[in-house]
Amino acid sequence: MPARIGEKAYSYTERDVVMFSSDVKVKIAKPLYQRLSEIAQTGGYSSTDEFITHILEKEVAKFADAADEEEVKKQLRGLGYIE
Repeated sequence: MPARIGEKAYSYTERDVVMFSSDVKVKIAKPLYQRLSEIAQTGGYSSTDEFITHILEKEVAKFADAADEEEVKKQLRGLGYIE
């Protein structure tokens, strides 16, 4: 089953856009994908996928710097990903 990003903010339908990688699919709601595509184009990225990968790598790096599991949980709570 593909991972879903932004599950709380977007509802997924058959019109969702699927982003392909060498071995992973990520479902992103079409309006979000369109917005990311516009930003990627304005920002000079070669593709929307490149821009999304860049964003995700930056976010993952924030968590990699976390001192311990409790700090990661605190950050995830602050972002609204867990309660």
